[in-house]
Amino acid sequence: MSSNGTQVPDPNRTPYGYVPTEAVCITFLVLFAISGLLHLFQAIKYRTWWMIASLVVGCAGEVIGWSGRLWSSQNPGLLDPFLMQITTTIISPSFMSAANFTILGFIIRKIGTQYSWLTPRWYLIIFITLDLASLVVQAIGGARASAAAENDEDADPGGRIMLYGIVAQM
Repeated sequence: MSSNGTQVPDPNRTPYGYVPTEAVCITFLVLFAISGLLHLFQAIKYRTWWMIASLVVGCAGEVIGWSGRLWSSQNPGLLDPFLMQITTTIISPSFMSAANFTILGFIIRKIGTQYSWLTPRWYLIIFITLDLASLVVQAIGGARASAAAENDEDADPGGRIMLYGIVAQM
C-alpha cells in the first residue's frame, strides 16, 4: 500500500513488466505533438505535401502511442493502453524513415546523381520495401506478444521477434 491508501500495482503483473513513468510519457507526448504541428505548418506553408503523409502521420502515431503509455502509467494493469502504444510506437517511426529517404532523394538530385550508387527512386524502393518487411516481422512479434499478454502467458518470445524486426529496420 502507498501512503495515500491506494494499492501500488505489482510491476511484474503489468504487460510491461514495470510501470511507465508519467513524466516521461507527458514529455514525449508534448514533444511529438509540437513536432507534428510544426511539420504540418511547414508542409502547408511550403507546399511540401509529402510531409503530411510521412512526418505528420508519424508524429500523430507517436502522440497516440505516448497517450497509451500515459494511460498505462495511471492504470498499469490494463491491456488496451499497452496494445495501443505498442502498435503505434512501432509503426510510426517508419513514416518518419520514409521522410528521410524522400529527403535523401532530394539531396541526391540537388548535388547530382553521379555522386550516388543508386538513383533516388531506387533508394525509396529498396528502403521502403525493407522497412515494410521489417514491419511485418514486428507485427508478427507484436501479435504473438499481445496474444500471450491477453492469456497471461510469457510475452518474451513475441517481444524477441519484434526486437529482431526493429534491428532489421535499423
